[in-house]
This record gives sequence, C-alpha cells and structure tokens, in this order.
Amino acid sequence: MDAKRASGASCSRSGHPRAFSLLPGDLNRLVAEIMTHDGEGSARHQDAVATRSPLERLGGVHGLATLLRVQLHAGLTESANSIAAGDIVARQDWFGVNYVAPKPPTSILRMMFATAFQDTTNFTLVVVATVSIVLGVSVSADPEKDWMEGACVLAAVFVIALVSALSDAQKEKQFQVLNAVNDNELVQVVRDGDPLEIRKWDVVVGDVVRLGVGDIIPADGIVIDARELQVDESAMTGESDFVAKRSSAATSPSTWTKNDEDQRAVVLLAGTKVMEGFGKMLVVCVGEHSQYGQMMTLIRGGGSSSSNTKARGQDTESSIKDHDIDDDELYVEIMTPTAAQTPELSPKYENEGECAATTEKESDRTPLGMKLDRLNLLLGKIGIVVALLVFVIMSARFSIETFAVDKEPWRAELLSNYLSYFLLGVTVLVVAIPEGLPLAVAIALAHSVRQMLRENNLVRHLNACETAGNATTICSDKTGTLTTNSMQVARVWVYGGDQAVTENEGHATAPDCFLSAKSMCDAASSHVKTTFCEGIAINSTAELILDPDHDLTQTTSSSNGSGNKTECALLAFVRDCGVDYRAVRSTATIGHVLTFSSEKKRMSVVVQSQQDKNKCRVYTKGAAETVLSLCSQIQNVDGSVSDLSALDSSSTSAATTTIDQFASQGYRTICLAYRDVEGHSVHAVSKWCDEDLERDLTCLSIIGIEDPVRPEVPGAVEACKRAGVVVRMVTGDNMLTACSIARQCGILSSDIKNEVQDAVLDGPTFRARVLDSRGNLVQSEFDKIWPQLRVLARSSPQDKYHLVQGLKQTQLVEQLVAVTGDGTNDAPALKKAHVGFAMGVCGTSVAKEASDIILMDDNFHSIVNAIKWGRNVYDSIAKFLQFQLTVIAVACTLACLGGIVLEQSPITAVQILWVNLFMDSFASLALATEAPSPSLLDRKPYPRSQPLLSRKMLKHIAGQAVFQFTLLTLLTFYGDAWFGIVSGRVKAESGKASPPASQHMTIVFNAFAWMQLFNELNCRKIHDERNIMDRTLWSNKLFIGGWLMQVILQVLIVEFGGELFHCVSLRWTQWLACIGMGACALPLGLLLRSLPLEQWVFLRKEN
Repeated sequence: MDAKRASGASCSRSGHPRAFSLLPGDLNRLVAEIMTHDGEGSARHQDAVATRSPLERLGGVHGLATLLRVQLHAGLTESANSIAAGDIVARQDWFGVNYVAPKPPTSILRMMFATAFQDTTNFTLVVVATVSIVLGVSVSADPEKDWMEGACVLAAVFVIALVSALSDAQKEKQFQVLNAVNDNELVQVVRDGDPLEIRKWDVVVGDVVRLGVGDIIPADGIVIDARELQVDESAMTGESDFVAKRSSAATSPSTWTKNDEDQRAVVLLAGTKVMEGFGKMLVVCVGEHSQYGQMMTLIRGGGSSSSNTKARGQDTESSIKDHDIDDDELYVEIMTPTAAQTPELSPKYENEGECAATTEKESDRTPLGMKLDRLNLLLGKIGIVVALLVFVIMSARFSIETFAVDKEPWRAELLSNYLSYFLLGVTVLVVAIPEGLPLAVAIALAHSVRQMLRENNLVRHLNACETAGNATTICSDKTGTLTTNSMQVARVWVYGGDQAVTENEGHATAPDCFLSAKSMCDAASSHVKTTFCEGIAINSTAELILDPDHDLTQTTSSSNGSGNKTECALLAFVRDCGVDYRAVRSTATIGHVLTFSSEKKRMSVVVQSQQDKNKCRVYTKGAAETVLSLCSQIQNVDGSVSDLSALDSSSTSAATTTIDQFASQGYRTICLAYRDVEGHSVHAVSKWCDEDLERDLTCLSIIGIEDPVRPEVPGAVEACKRAGVVVRMVTGDNMLTACSIARQCGILSSDIKNEVQDAVLDGPTFRARVLDSRGNLVQSEFDKIWPQLRVLARSSPQDKYHLVQGLKQTQLVEQLVAVTGDGTNDAPALKKAHVGFAMGVCGTSVAKEASDIILMDDNFHSIVNAIKWGRNVYDSIAKFLQFQLTVIAVACTLACLGGIVLEQSPITAVQILWVNLFMDSFASLALATEAPSPSLLDRKPYPRSQPLLSRKMLKHIAGQAVFQFTLLTLLTFYGDAWFGIVSGRVKAESGKASPPASQHMTIVFNAFAWMQLFNELNCRKIHDERNIMDRTLWSNKLFIGGWLMQVILQVLIVEFGGELFHCVSLRWTQWLACIGMGACALPLGLLLRSLPLEQWVFLRKEN
C-alpha cells in the first residue's frame, strides 16, 4: 500500500497519524473464512496461495499480532506504543467499539395505538364515541352540546393511552439500562504484562483476554493459549457438542489440515461459552464487526456491514492486496443462524426491550398473574351482563314511553338517545374491567425493580420479583453469599513442623501448624518451600491484581485478585513467602492440565523437569480429604519423605486430625500434593488417564483458609425464619466446616444436642439415599429427608439440582424454591428453581445468564431484600385491587339502578370514566409505589392456593361498597330535598343524548369522587393495621403528590367542567358536605379494621 494512501486512510478514519495495516473488514473476513473454510481453495486460485490458510497468509498469529501492534505475552504495552495516551481511543475509532446497539425502542405513538385500538374495550369506546360525535353534530336536537360527551370519551381514551405508553416507554428504557449493566460485565485482560479487569465494552482489537470456565467470550478472537479448552458454540452454530480449542501460537498454520476442524479450533466467537479449561485469546473483531454483531444486524433488518466495508473503496482493496488476499473477495462473509439455532437466538437477542434472556420459566404465568387473569375474566363476564342489562332496559323503557305512551313518530335525532344508552352500557363494561390493573402491576414491578437494583439485586426477569416474595425455601451457597469471600490463608500444616504453637485467638491449633508465611519459610527446608510455592503458582488459573508500586513483602488479600478466591489467597501466601509466582509460571513447561471439577474436587498439572526431559512432576490440589486419600507418602518439614502406611498409629491420624480441627473452626481445608514421575517424558505422561496421574501422591501440606461470615448474615437468617422461609446451605466444603459456618449463621442450632436427624448430610450420603441406580430422583425417599435437611456438605452441582427438583415436586407441603449459584455447573439448578440468584461478583457469565436475579454484592442479605420487595409487589397490587373493586362495585350497581329506575345513570359516562380511568391511574401510581414495611417479613409466604382477595380485603370492599352505594342512592333520591335544590332526576328531552347538568347530580358525582379519595387512604393497609397515616405516608412523595393532584383536578372538573363533565358549580357549603360525606370512609375503615367480621362470617359458614 502506498504510504500516503495509508496515512490518508488513517486520518480519514481516526485522525490518528499511525494507521493500522488491517481494516475491520479484513479481520471480519479472516474470522469468517477460517470458520467456513472447506479446504478446496478459491476457483480463481491455482497456485500455492490457494493452499494456504487465511491466518497463514498474514504470517500466523505472530504476524497478525505484529500487524495489530501487540505482544502476545504482554498484551497491549507501552513499549509497543499500544496503550499510550489516545491509542485505545484510536483503536476504538479504527476497529470499532465492542458494543452492539440494541433494537430501537418502540415509539410512543405506536404504544398509544396499541393501547387505544388493540384493546377491545378501548376500541369499542373509540368507535361509540366517534359515532356519538357524528350523531351529536348531525341529527341531535342540540348539536352545540351533544357532541361533548363523545369528545370527552375520546379524550379520556387518548389520555389513558398516553399514560400507558409513557409508562411502557419508561419501563422499556429502565430495562435497557438494566440490560446494559448485566451485559457490560468485567473481562480479564493482559495489558503491559499485568492482569487487569476491564468492562466488556472497553475491550479493543489487540487485547489479550484471559478465559476461564463459565466465561462468555466478549469478542471474536484467535486462541493463543489453551489448556483443555472446551467451548459451547451452540448459540452461534447450532451444534450442541462442545468444541475443543487449541493454541494457534503453538503450531505452524501450515501443519493444519484443510478438511477437518483444525482451523475452527483456533477461533473463538463472541457470545459462546467456555465450559471447560482455560486459555487466552487475541481479540480481532469487536462489536458490530464480530460474527455475533453481524448476525444481530441481519436479524434486526439492518443488513450486514459489508456495505460499509465496500464503501471504503480503494483503502480496503490496497490493504487486502498487501496481505495476499484477493480483491475479488472484498465481501465480508458472515455466519448466519440455522433453523435449529434460531429459537435460541430469538429470546436472547431479539427481545432487547426486556432486561435479558427469556427462559422457559419466564413464559410461565406466575401464581399472581394467573389469579389476575381469572379475576379479569370473571369481572369481564359480569360487566357484559350488567352492560347489556342497562342498555336493554333503558332502550326498552325509552321506546315504550316514546312510541307506545307518547305516540311520537320516529325521528333521526332519537338515535342520540339510543346511542347514549349504548355508551352508558359500554362505560359500565369499562368500569367492570379493571383497566387500571395492568398499569398498577407494571408500575409496581418497575418500581420494585428500580429499588431492588439500589439494594444490589439486578432483576433479569420481571416475574422473579413476585416469585421471590413467596419463596418458602432458599438453597444458598456458602462461599461469598453467607461469607465475605475475602479469603486468607490462616493455617498451614506441614508434618513435623513447629509443635510449640498450640493456641491462637482462643482456638485450638493443630501441632505442626504455621500461622504465617514467615514462620513456615523459617522452619521448612528449601525443598519444601520450593515445592510448596511452585505447586501453588503453577497449578492455578488465578491472578493477583496489584498496584504498580506493590511490595513483594506486602501481604496481599484475595479480594485483589481475579479468578477463584481460594487460589487468590494461596497466591497471596506465596507472594508473602517472597516468591514471584509469575516468574515461576513463565519458566515452567506445562504438558497437561486436569482442570478442577466439582465431581473430583481437585485439579492437577503435569510439569516437565528443567534438569531431565525424561522426568516430570504432577502437582495436585483440592479438597483435603479427597487429595489425602490419593497419597501414599507424606512430606516432612525437613525435606524428608515418609511412607504413610509405615507411620505409627498416632502419626497416621495427624493429617486427618488437622483437617478436622481446621474444619471445626470454619476453615476451608485444602491439601497440596505432588508426585515425581521418572523415566517418562511430559508428552508421554500427558497421555495417561486421570486415575494413573493422580495416584501415589506425596502429601505436602494441608492449608486452612479463613472466610469469615458476613456480619449481617445471622440477622438475615433470623429474618427468614420469622418470614417462614427455610434457609438451607449447599456447599462443597466438608461437613465439619459446613456445620461450623451454619452455626455461626444461625442455620443450625448452636447446641449440637438439639440437632434433628438428617439436618446435615454430605453429598455421597444424599445421593445414596435419594437416587436410584440410574441416577433418577426417588421422590418418596427424598420426602423423608428434606423437611429436616439444613446443610448439604461436600455436594456437587448435581446434588443441588436434585435438591431443587425434589423440593419442587414434593406433595408434602407446597414449596417455592429459591437457589443461589455461581458456577457454570450451577446453571441447571438456577433454571430449575422457581427463582435463581446468581452471584454478580464471583459468578460466571453462564450462571448469570441462567438466573432470574443477580446479586450484585453476592450477599445473602440482598436475597432477604428481594423477598421483602417481592412481597411488597404482591401487597401493592392487592391494595390497588381493594381500591378499584370498591369503585367497580359502586359504579356498576349505581348505574344499573339508575338506568332501571330513573332511565338515567346518576353518574354520567364521562364522570364514570374520570373516576375509573383517571383516578385509578393516580391511585395505581400512589399505591403501587409504597415502600415495604418491616412487617412484611413477619408473616408466612402466601401459598399458591391463596385467594387473590383475602377475607380482610373482601370485608373492606363489601363494607365500603355498601356504605357508598347506600349514601349515593339516598343522595340521588333525597339529595334535592336535603340541600334545597332543584331535583336532577329529570328525563332527557326527546332527541337529546342526556338530561341537562344540575347541582343535584353534581353533588352525587362529587361525593362519589371524594369517597374514593378517602378510601384510597384506607387501602394503604390491607392487613387491618390500625394506623393508616404512619410516617411512611408522609415520606411517600408520589402518594402525597398523586392524591393532591386528584383533589385539584376534581375541584377544576366540578367548578369549570361545565357541559363537558355534566357539572354545575357548587356553593362552599355543598363542597363541605361532599367532602364530609367522603371523609366518612375513614372512620368506617377504622371500624372495619377493628372488628374481625371476616372471622365471624367464615367461622359461622364453616360451623
């Protein structure tokens, strides 16, 4: 490429004076060509170029790294001028940012259209109101006024559509923010030779990313280091089998075959998941230039970005020619989803309006949702019957009086009367269906989600809010959830150590135990120290993240590391011993790695000896009793080795005694072991099976790692007990450690004598008792265990899954299960549970993707907060239901009575719409945003069979409805005499849609509205709490503001509504009377709360 053109291209793209040789289209096509390479070459290529792989044409991964100006071993470095000021920005500008824009939000107008016209009831109102306007203007006897009622109905529907659309838009915006928080997770990279954690969106082309089990790959890249790396590519290719990956830097591309998986094995795609092993990759495509980004562009209808690549014209052409890539292949080939994989993509990527992936659980209706559906169906049926009754009776009566009695001829303007009756019938139907309920549910859920995020709960699925509130049991992990996950090596045992140390901080300490790195280094031989430090440094995937001015002698906390916190604590101890673990790793030749698995509870690595190529060493680390069982020898502190079987009886039990003592103090126990293999090269040993590698080991040390219980956990566990929620600990630690932590948390009684049988089980015992020979759960056997079970120790992810499965299937007592998880293998249990909590700090991306709620601080107390807010959602919706059902009962009965007796409704259609739609909207905003009270955790969870309307709620609905209907009926028939005014009980003039407005009927409407305003205060408490105006009322600005707004609007409607609302201005004495009659709802509510009428009624019925 001509230098000037390169410079011009650079300046035109980023303004950076030093352009990169490759463009995003080149790298995108490189990945696509590797993934789709068929080994036959292009039809145009008949020379050697056609036989070369795409990566080889660039000089392999090392040549690619040179073109991207990055060092594979150190990542982006200052020495390579890669992370100098402005270079990261230049990379982002040149290659793009690692961000795929979500689908544009739905417009407000489209949302309004959906609310107004796709809802059957609202659509009926629009049609009837439109016809009413047309008839009112064309054939009505009073065309200047009769169009107003229809116009008011249209205005009401428009405002409700606008409010609903704004609410939906706010919810969509909120979940896009939550989705961004969830998606922009931390990624481990290497920059300037040091490990570093950055956000996913900050990853740039040229970054070296460290990958571990459970990670979701953040961008497209080339593997540069792989250790037993297995990737799930089903989201991109539809293939269910894991794909093994290997390093492209380890071998020459020229050795790859063309018709196998060799080439695909070096490419990692964004969005795929690391299921086994670990490794590193070089990022080559980010954001919309990645295969995932291209796919999303197609799915959303935006087309591929190849057009953008072609638009670069000559720059792209010359760039490709410089690297031996034909100019006739300028297109950017992308992988498109197959039919098999499309269902997997659609819930995760197309539904961007929601916070995250939609799982099978989300499609299931929650108990509350099903109850609301049944209630809406019932009220709809009742509303249809009442609406038809009102329309038929009023029409029949009008027809008889007009044509049979008065002998009037038919006139076109008489249609207004029938239309008015039909509009009133439709209005009754609108009232009968609680249209404000969906808005209340949406507001309650959105408010709770927002508040839960402030309390470190990131809700991925809306239904999880309500589900968490009714949880009856929590299956919780120990590490990081009940404990702080700030691990530190507290005890190191080497046989034959300092036996003078017997006490520390009031705890008995095993003989031969060291309390610090210094004491161990001083007492142990150089061989023991070297083997100890090498075994930890090499057999680990974690990294310590230190300040630039760190001191090697400074104690380092595991919280400053990336990766497994147990490994971070061990690396910190090695550093405290004065050993640079990175230097040890850099000089080690690793031949084979056995990654950690929850089933084996250990990990091993095979390292070649630096002195003899026919000698190698196996380092093993894992659960103390598991690794110890594989040992035949034990390392003495002086460097000598003893045969375990040859030791006397007192010494034989030294190791197991140490494990028990460490575990009884709540320490996690780790055993380090090694084995020297002579006469075999590391290559030969790497082919051995796992059992042959991990046998005849030498026990080097037993380590006790301290992980303190979070100070707030005991109180949170006690709160769960009061709330009727059983907490069960599921941990991989041994039984003594688990029991010690469980007692500190309050899960188990502090008095061992009070423990019931089967309160504590280990994984093998659990499996032996509840699984059959095929590994299937035997529910009858499980039901004998679970009521007493509180701690499941030495458990595997499969044990957690079977525990959740058994609790969900039990018929003894209905259970609603919440479970926590952080590992990739926890994903099945997280999906199986009614609500899954993933760890936000130490959890893998796979676990987060399978969860419903992410604990941003990994704290058990946050689960209690989720339960509290979930119960508040249920209660908030119940409060609104109590309010609206009272309105529905009074409005429907009053309209029906008026239509039958008076041939008119005391409350007009527009007035009913105001009370039912506008006031209900404000009420939903006020009642659905109430803060949860501490008393929510003083009651048991609601069972699924719990009626939506409790007996106490029915008592208040019936009491208030009877009172309001009675008073309004008396006002309708005797109000004119009470106030000394002209009666409003007049028949509409022939040809007019409704009778004229009057003070009489205005008083009826005003009193009705004020009754609802004061009853709204009553509905703040649905459990018969005496004080409804506690301090939480005055701190709820939304409630106060919404209530005052309703008061202001009611005054404006009555005083200035005129013919639009069929109102006449009232005198101040009439206002006081209306407010006083409405305020009677408060003492009535107090009376109803004080009298347990619901108990008398139902007890009498039962008797």
